[in-house]
Amino acid sequence: MKSINKRSCFTAILTIFLLVPFVSKAQVYADKIIYLNIDWQLNMPFGSDYADKISGWGANFEGGYYITSNISAGLFVAFHTNNEYVARQNLDFGEGTVLNTDQQHSIFQLPFGASFRYTFIRDGLIEPYAGVRLGASYNEVSSYLHSVKIYDREWGFYASPEIGVNIFCNEQKHLGFHVAVYYDYMTNHTALLSYDVNGFNNWGVRVGLAF
Repeated sequence: MKSINKRSCFTAILTIFLLVPFVSKAQVYADKIIYLNIDWQLNMPFGSDYADKISGWGANFEGGYYITSNISAGLFVAFHTNNEYVARQNLDFGEGTVLNTDQQHSIFQLPFGASFRYTFIRDGLIEPYAGVRLGASYNEVSSYLHSVKIYDREWGFYASPEIGVNIFCNEQKHLGFHVAVYYDYMTNHTALLSYDVNGFNNWGVRVGLAF
């Protein structure tokens, strides 16, 4: 009976010593309550034929605070520009008015607002999450005709679901990598020349740094 008690005590002490590193690591992970992502952004509009080519002219900035161990809220701002060359064609404005020209189409998008995330795993170096962004978007839709620029600037509501992951290099999570896939929708309405776009849809990828 005494030998069993000694063996049980030894097993318990050994188990505690083995668990201490893991417990301390989990505590380190849990201590981080603020996050920051800085990303390069790849974006492709769809649903309209105005500057719908894929583009890498964009960036994203987001920071947040963990309200609970898994739920965070924060702020974001992003920007993106999509361009497309349109060959010479006739633009019919009605009443006998026709313009024959080539064009350079451009869409500049500047969404900003609040972001919310649910991080599925926080006790490791890899943090997968799902999130949503809500806010406003300022869009400038432009057509360059040689030395003339025709544009329309509009505001709209912005919504964007996102799935991503933060991959950190150390237990303190001072530096890591961020990868995300997103879809966004903006209610901005644009009427430019003979084009009429009611709402903008985009999908894209973000790759950058996590802090």
